[in-house]
Amino acid sequence: MIKLDRDFVVGKMETFCSELLGQEDFQALNGMIERFRTDQEAQDQYKQFVNLYHAYQAKVRDQREQVTEEETAEVDQAEMALYTNKVIREYLFAEREFSTIHDLISRYYSKTVELNRIPTRREVKIEGTGCGSNQRAAGAEYPALDSTYFGK
Repeated sequence: MIKLDRDFVVGKMETFCSELLGQEDFQALNGMIERFRTDQEAQDQYKQFVNLYHAYQAKVRDQREQVTEEETAEVDQAEMALYTNKVIREYLFAEREFSTIHDLISRYYSKTVELNRIPTRREVKIEGTGCGSNQRAAGAEYPALDSTYFGK
């Protein structure tokens, strides 16, 4: 049976992760998530919004009932309230940054297997995420509180 050397892969991953842990920005992002984890009021506000958002999205998908302007305004207002809370705003930013790195690693690995060589940046499609993107319009979901980065 042919098998890749997993010890080699684990060694490289340990080196990579060690270098990530040594970055000041990594520690700052991790601190943002930790502050959110210890702020019950912020978690409660976030959970309320996520429940409201999911109910709104379900109604939009269902299409048997039309979403009212009031419902849309309620979701918009609750969403804006998230971003006025510094702890939640930083949590969402950190989650997005960690998710971006996770996706980048996954794309590099997938493209390497697909192409049987190291892919170029263009082939991996390394793109920035512009400011002011509308998550609802893009269909993005808000991270669950039991997501990979939150659930330690």
